[in-house]
Amino acid sequence: MISLLLVLPNEIDASAPLPEWLQRALAGVDATVLGCAACHTLVQQAGVLAPQQVLICLPEPAHLQALHDALQGWNAVPPCAVSMVSTPLDAGQHEALVALGVHAWAAPDALSLQALLARAQARWAREAALRTELESLRTRMDERKWVDRAQGLLMSARGIGEDEAFGLLRGAAMHANLRLGEVSRSVIEAAQ
Repeated sequence: MISLLLVLPNEIDASAPLPEWLQRALAGVDATVLGCAACHTLVQQAGVLAPQQVLICLPEPAHLQALHDALQGWNAVPPCAVSMVSTPLDAGQHEALVALGVHAWAAPDALSLQALLARAQARWAREAALRTELESLRTRMDERKWVDRAQGLLMSARGIGEDEAFGLLRGAAMHANLRLGEVSRSVIEAAQ
């Protein structure tokens, strides 16, 4: 069962009953609605409720600016999948929503909410995996720079070759049970 945070237009009272089309769409979905938010409270409510997905229901394009402003709080990295139900959008609006972290959208009249939520979840999971992989690669590249610097320092200080300097670093890392980058960083900092 998916936990949802529903986002409704700012002027709709969150305590009022949901629009009928949305109630019908939710009836056929294996989901629990944790709460409702307006665009301006979206990021805050998502932080408090920690839903698995955010479902934005903005049937009128007039609300897109408020949504755009709200989504900027996540810097294009939402903590969960974000899907949206709205009237048809133009290409520029689609690009803006993707850049802000919206994963899937559909029109209310052609709504298959289960498919929409599944599509958004799949895209969010893929993006999360790619972000993790990118961060890992950045860390490894940064560590490689430290290793190269420490290796050069050892080579000039001890008058040894590249392989021997790398062997010293690797041996120290294994002995201290640390990553090679951490040991290299320590060597550079100690030398300074």
